[in-house]
Amino acid sequence: MRLVKPVMKKPLRQQNRQIISYVTRT
Repeated sequence: MRLVKPVMKKPLRQQNRQIISYVTRT
């Protein structure tokens, strides 16, 4: 979740989908 916090501030287009999947899995 620590790496997800900074990434959420910078919403990426392709990476955003992988981040959401990672957050939903954890």
